[in-house]
Amino acid sequence: MSAGQGSRDPLIVARHDVCLALSRVLADGADVHRCSAAKALGSIGDPEAVEPLIAALLDEDEDVRVDAVEALSRIKDPRAGKGLLENLLGDPNGDVKLGAIEALSRMGDRQVVPWLRRLLKGRDEEIVWDEDAFYRDDWDDWVDIQVKSIQGLALMKVDESVPDIVAAIEDEEGQDRKTSDQRKKRTRSGQPMVARQMQPPNPR
Repeated sequence: MSAGQGSRDPLIVARHDVCLALSRVLADGADVHRCSAAKALGSIGDPEAVEPLIAALLDEDEDVRVDAVEALSRIKDPRAGKGLLENLLGDPNGDVKLGAIEALSRMGDRQVVPWLRRLLKGRDEEIVWDEDAFYRDDWDDWVDIQVKSIQGLALMKVDESVPDIVAAIEDEEGQDRKTSDQRKKRTRSGQPMVARQMQPPNPR
């Protein structure tokens, strides 16, 4: 056995082989197998899985796209930022959009911030939407996306968005969001909890 071969960690080699096999399934397998491969790659969390998962963001099956987004959210590799933002803006599926917001927020990718602030106000015309979803599901998926946008801005502690968040939460003419945590949780002063959480810590 050569010195180079002896220095290779068997676990690293096995991990590489598994990621390679799963990436092939993700690219060419049946729908259900592509979904399983995306989930498995996300669980493994190896950086080697990022590029195949980015490619899967454009899969023809929306379930595969959802699983790919969720896998990238777990890995949190900044290479996925561009593709995730494109899914948020151009993929009509509401679950894909929710996952993209979650992933970009967890990554701390600031390129999504202007879009999240715009999504607080309504269905932005520059974003692709599933126009049939409301009639099919009797629910406007923008409501969930607005709440996820609030959570994302809070997670990234975008201080300048606090007034926008408060205005969105207090908008009596907007969607009914009384059941959301952001509407119910308030501080004693009446300021929404999510806004309080975004304030810098009190130095001591």
